[in-house]
Amino acid sequence: MRRYSLILLALLVVFFTLASAVIAWPQTKSSRAPAPKSRPLTQDQKDDQRAIEMLHEKDIRYNAADDLDGISSLWTEDVVTLPPNAAPVVGREASLEYFKNSRKQNPTEEILSFDEQWNEIRISGDWAWEWGTISSRVRPASTENREVQLNYKVVRVLQRQPDGSWLIARSIWNNAALQESKAAAPEEKKPAQPRSLDR
Repeated sequence: MRRYSLILLALLVVFFTLASAVIAWPQTKSSRAPAPKSRPLTQDQKDDQRAIEMLHEKDIRYNAADDLDGISSLWTEDVVTLPPNAAPVVGREASLEYFKNSRKQNPTEEILSFDEQWNEIRISGDWAWEWGTISSRVRPASTENREVQLNYKVVRVLQRQPDGSWLIARSIWNNAALQESKAAAPEEKKPAQPRSLDR
């Protein structure tokens, strides 16, 4: 009887030793596992990034040239613009008319520079959203030798088109700052060139 008790005790010691080793092994294993690496972008994701960059480049170029028809070509047909201190404007034609009226009320003699800086761009399926700042330096027609720096905080929703391009579907902005500065003498001033965004 004593012999059987010793055998049973030995078996229990072996069992608990093996059980504790099995339980401890995954913890030791996981603690040594390397941190997961970020997945490389798929070709579709790279294509989307490049298409959105092209949208930004066109937007900068058209705005620097004050080309309203070009700007409106970057909007979806059902675009909704939410300008500050104004009612929502729904549709491409209505939005284009809104901007034309704004130009008439605040005519610009010259656009000296125009730039966009996007802090975040997120893509989900056929939709993307971005937020950042848009800034421009202009010479209003109502002033003499004065430049005005305009800065806007912007949020936009983009929509992928069947051809893989992206258009602006929703846009909201408000003033970030307004600064006036004396312009340099005409012979010294060199208009700044709009730059494209590198991402």
